[in-house]
Amino acid sequence: MLYPVLNETDVCLFNFYLNGAMRQGMRLKLALYEETHLFSVNDRLKAYNFAAQLADIGCLPIVTVSTMGYRVWVNLKSDGYQYWRDVNQENYPMAAA
Repeated sequence: MLYPVLNETDVCLFNFYLNGAMRQGMRLKLALYEETHLFSVNDRLKAYNFAAQLADIGCLPIVTVSTMGYRVWVNLKSDGYQYWRDVNQENYPMAAA
């Protein structure tokens, strides 16, 4: 599955609170996304492979590019988002409470 790769200046970044912690968010048109991982500038292929894995489970990822590196984002309304959150409980310490 293909996923968009965008310049980070083309999206709107924000922070939001979820399960007891601050998260990095991104808005693109009417869709909201959560940052899953920041890869270094030298790890482009790792970022693309990670996004492809997220796409395979239905997360509708987007990759943004900046001078900091490659950020992979997950659509908050995608079918795979809840599954991704459940699998990554260590990132959501309050989710089990």
